[in-house]
Amino acid sequence: MAGLLMAFVPLMTIVLAHIFLPNNELNRFKIIGFILGISGVLFILGPSISDGNNELYGILLILGATFFYSINSVIVEKLPKYDPLVAATCSSTLASLLAFLLWPDIINLSLDGVPIRTLLNMLALGLLSTGLGALIYFNLINNAGAAFLSNMNYVIPVYAFTLGAFVLGEPVLWQNMVALVLIVFGIFVSRKLKSKS
Repeated sequence: MAGLLMAFVPLMTIVLAHIFLPNNELNRFKIIGFILGISGVLFILGPSISDGNNELYGILLILGATFFYSINSVIVEKLPKYDPLVAATCSSTLASLLAFLLWPDIINLSLDGVPIRTLLNMLALGLLSTGLGALIYFNLINNAGAAFLSNMNYVIPVYAFTLGAFVLGEPVLWQNMVALVLIVFGIFVSRKLKSKS
């Protein structure tokens, strides 16, 4: 479900790019794609809203995160040209500072008794997923733009759904299948057919 909801990133980026970035106007294909994608998201939200269960809170948090991912892409594209290494370093430093302000007791965090494998996994996450990922992220936005970069979320729902079902043994619900088709087709329409408008 989290992976399916991440597809909201390119859909929101289309709208924000139309408002804040030049040469990113909405056209009929983007609008149709957005409506299809939102329909998929609502298909996931529907049961949680009607049941009023705790899943709704988690879903809204993920949608909030996707909204801020979209804002981040647009803000970065509006920045003047920059060195991706400097931008990645600056963003990581600012994120660390904010994390410290939110959780100052992290300074007292003890790693005694933490298995070596766990420490190596943490190091790999920091160096690869955060460090190298940020460098690639800023380099892509600098060269290709926010709307192009948001397309990486096009494959997240497919990977998340497939891996969740086959690796984690998560149940395959028909609502999620319909949502997956709507979201992926919506992104396809908004991105692939726009040149024909």
